[in-house]
Amino acid sequence: MVPDTFSTPRLRAERISESHYAELRVLHQDAEMMAMIGGVHDAAWTAAYLDRHLAHWGTHGFGFWMLTDTATNATVGLAGLRRLTLDSLAEVEVGYGLLPALWGRGLATEIAMACVNQAFGILALPSLVALTRDANVASQHVLHKVGLAYEYDVTHDEQVLMLFRGNRPGAIG
Repeated sequence: MVPDTFSTPRLRAERISESHYAELRVLHQDAEMMAMIGGVHDAAWTAAYLDRHLAHWGTHGFGFWMLTDTATNATVGLAGLRRLTLDSLAEVEVGYGLLPALWGRGLATEIAMACVNQAFGILALPSLVALTRDANVASQHVLHKVGLAYEYDVTHDEQVLMLFRGNRPGAIG
């Protein structure tokens, strides 16, 4: 089972919980951060998001973590793993989002790599996907750096997104 908390050199990840609602509201109201992941959302959307992610942890034993900067202890984003269905196939997706003040410092790569390692190590998944918009070149760069490659475009939640995939070393298929 994946841990409730873990750290990278510059980030601390803590399993998302009801106590993170206020921090999620801050993230979901940041227009620049949310521009590439669905736009700014209201309080009801954040509450539903939190409920979905709490249920995901309960059902699957893994999910998203809130991220804090180890130097400042400030909440800086979120990242994690989630099950979803794409083109009638069950997949596990790696996802991440950081506040814009932290972009360009390698933190997205740091946390994405930690999530990929958990997916292939602890969960022993044969493959992992990520979704991003065509315009989100920075995220595409991160995905390449952590070993995922563009596979094809997919429609998910009424959006056309780029699907990236990585395979666990030694996995068959």
